[in-house]
Amino acid sequence: MKDSSFIARNWVDSLVKIPAFPDRCSQICSWVQEVYNAQKVLLFFHSEKRSRYTIRTTIRIHKSSFRRLDFHDEPFIYDRMQSDKPQKFEGLLTLKTWPWFREELKHNLRNAGMSWILPLWSGHECLGGLVIKMATPKKSVYSEALGKATTDFGHLLEIAFVKQLLLRDEWEMRVLLGVGKRISELKDLDSILKLMIDSIKEVIDYDAAGIFILRMPEKKIEYSTLRGFPGNLKNKVNLKVGKGIVGWAIENGKEVTVPDVRENKRYIMARRGTKSSIVVPIKFGGTVMGAFALESDKLHFFKYHDVELLRAFASQTAIVLENSKLLNASMQAVQLQTEIEIAAGIQKALLPKNIPKIKGYDIAAVNHSSLAVGGDLYDFIQISDHELGVAIGDVSGKGIPGAILMASLYSTFRGLYRKSGPPGNVIKELNESIYNHTEADKFATFFYGVLNYSNDSFTYSNAGHNPPILLKSNGETRTLSKGGSLLGFIIGKNYLSETINMRPGDVLFLYTDGVSETFNPKNQEFGEDRIIECLKQYINHSSKQIIDNVLAKIKNFSKKSYQDDDITIVVVKKE
Repeated sequence: MKDSSFIARNWVDSLVKIPAFPDRCSQICSWVQEVYNAQKVLLFFHSEKRSRYTIRTTIRIHKSSFRRLDFHDEPFIYDRMQSDKPQKFEGLLTLKTWPWFREELKHNLRNAGMSWILPLWSGHECLGGLVIKMATPKKSVYSEALGKATTDFGHLLEIAFVKQLLLRDEWEMRVLLGVGKRISELKDLDSILKLMIDSIKEVIDYDAAGIFILRMPEKKIEYSTLRGFPGNLKNKVNLKVGKGIVGWAIENGKEVTVPDVRENKRYIMARRGTKSSIVVPIKFGGTVMGAFALESDKLHFFKYHDVELLRAFASQTAIVLENSKLLNASMQAVQLQTEIEIAAGIQKALLPKNIPKIKGYDIAAVNHSSLAVGGDLYDFIQISDHELGVAIGDVSGKGIPGAILMASLYSTFRGLYRKSGPPGNVIKELNESIYNHTEADKFATFFYGVLNYSNDSFTYSNAGHNPPILLKSNGETRTLSKGGSLLGFIIGKNYLSETINMRPGDVLFLYTDGVSETFNPKNQEFGEDRIIECLKQYINHSSKQIIDNVLAKIKNFSKKSYQDDDITIVVVKKE
């Protein structure tokens, strides 16, 4: 007879062959239903920002129940960066013994007959779980196998979820770039605004949308471009500054997200069926010019990511509106500005939003873009409960080409770091991908290391990047150059790795060439020696203070009010 470990391995092997995140969720639900002879199954999983949970897949649960079974306010149980770890419950639990859900949610789950939970873990993070309606479960080899497989299920769902987000981000970037390119082909403002609102539909599945323009000095809100609203809307609703959600957003210059319009007093009912809405103002140089409004027939439909995306469209639209009177005469200038805005948006979106907080280490980072948007990037990745990935890179090219290559490098790296193992293997796979999928004149430098803070070791591989500087507490210095050639230059080469140890007081300084290749009026280069001198001077300061002092030294050295190149710095200090 097959034992539980054999069954669990077979399930995991089968799940690996299913690439899509929704399909993996459905398959896990099917197994749970079959093993427990369940009448209902609900799979919940964390959100994109890992701040809360949301329903992903259900079996035999009517959609009318979704509002009562609302997971939107349920916070994410554990963040790896925090020190206090929750008790890890493995296997099937009763809803009564599950310690974290709000009582209101538990009450609604019980009313739906659901009283069992099978959590999905990754380390000490509860990534999600399955809520089940069934009779008292009978122990069997299959139920035992489910208990063993849930950690692998959580890990495989996480991989598919990240891949889904990367594919989505790549598609959204292509849509944004396509809009920027097509603007130059259109002659009138009306056509451009129609392009905008229809392009949004490609990335945000709204049920109704509108672009509303503020006419000055009379402060009148005009219906410019509409989709999904009734034809008589202009006669039915008279929008005014400060009135309704759109009017309030325009008056205050602030974004508005309404998960349930029935609970918002400002919402003006313009169409039947609308359940949720978002409004993002169109601003240029701090001046509000109008607003985008999207509506959905589903509750809690719009996420924070949708607001970020709509903000990018609003930025493009603001540029178009500002230049509409001179559109025909200055199209090249508009296109150039649009490209810079898009490239800057891509660069900003890919950089980490938060700096990791790890006990025993002080970490800081900064990215200062030059006037011509380039392709610097840095990243932090939590690999395990005791390992942090640290990466920094610089791609060839400026503007849109540089931003595209940077986005490609970022997404490829994010897809490889888990499955490719040590830094040298990751860099090798990354080089193969960049070489095969970019033009001959496109290349990138890249440095990737893994900080193991359980034993204070740092394993790295360097692909032609400026060698990071390790300043020891005793004043000794060394550079981390072990690795190989830059990415996209030659194929089939192995990349070496090296492991160093971090001792209290040691400072690891990662940087791009915008730091070392800053020139002064005498055409002298700032160089590596001046960086080391500065590090020795401020070795007893915090990581952020070290960065601030280096930037001040660079500015004083160059005697310029602007940068010739992007400057990116990451400092890791052992406390």
